[in-house]
Amino acid sequence: MKIKLSILVFLFLTTLMFSQQLTESGKGYSEVVEVGIKKDAIYQKIKEWISLTYKSSNDVLQLDTEDKLITKGNMVVNFEVTKYKFDFRISFTMVFSIKDNKYKINLTPTEIKSIAYPSQDTGTAMLEMFMTNEVLSEEDYLVLSNENAFNSYKKIGWSDKKSTKMLKKYEDTIIKGYDSYKTNKANFDIEIKSLYKSVKNAITKKDDW
Repeated sequence: MKIKLSILVFLFLTTLMFSQQLTESGKGYSEVVEVGIKKDAIYQKIKEWISLTYKSSNDVLQLDTEDKLITKGNMVVNFEVTKYKFDFRISFTMVFSIKDNKYKINLTPTEIKSIAYPSQDTGTAMLEMFMTNEVLSEEDYLVLSNENAFNSYKKIGWSDKKSTKMLKKYEDTIIKGYDSYKTNKANFDIEIKSLYKSVKNAITKKDDW
């Protein structure tokens, strides 16, 4: 059973499709928020959010200046894989740019890993496919899914013949995965929005004491 589940997770990872506004490159999200407080206050509130969100701000901070903060973080999202559900850890970089009365967040997902099967290499193609403004059509989903699955098989050293054979073998599984893709795409978007909202709430919250 564990081998079968591992194959299902592998297929999901090779077909996974990665709101806030997508950047021009399509590899991240960006949002500018206007708030009625000065730059130094925004900076302090972002630092507080980082400290409360992560166990140690020193472990995640890559850059710390009054104009810009860069952190590396991650979030866990539960995704459907056919009839099963698995937790996936999505790593990302967040860049906070700060000015008087406004700030900007650029969030770039960098990696997705199955918590149950962390050794499976997913690369970055999965994230790029997941990060779309609209839900992919079933036709586009199948084209990209098969392309990604084939490339993933090749990456682990399989021949063209064996890779094509495996695509054929799991054709029905990939087709059935479209409904899961739509659910997972929605869940991913919700988590991204929630992260941005968490920062905004921390910055705009009044200190009542």
